[in-house]
Amino acid sequence: MNELEELLSKLGTELDKPLPQVEVPTVEGEGLSEDQMVRVTVSGGQVSDIAIDPRSLRKSSVELADDLKEAMNAALVAHADALMVAMQADATDPSTLNTDLDAIAGEASRSLTEYLDLMTQMMESTAAKEG
Repeated sequence: MNELEELLSKLGTELDKPLPQVEVPTVEGEGLSEDQMVRVTVSGGQVSDIAIDPRSLRKSSVELADDLKEAMNAALVAHADALMVAMQADATDPSTLNTDLDAIAGEASRSLTEYLDLMTQMMESTAAKEG
């Protein structure tokens, strides 16, 4: 088996492997209402805590609902931001990936050049024999 066939075989083997499981980090985000009397915590994508200052219970149901909505939205944004930061920290460094891809491209180019050189030699040898 020549180098090109080996390289193609290795590539086929790599493509047949299942993709690695991506773990989503568990992060937490917290949001407050404007008056800071309602606090919502989101952890792992779910609401894990809601704290309402007893003084908020004097508000109308509409005002309390608005405070809850505001705190919930702020917690979701904080959770999404924390998740993005955590996932970027675990991400592959693009410069490393680029270096690896350059190495693979270089190896493929060398193998292809060798293969083409061998093919050219075989064709020249056949042409010389046929005369």
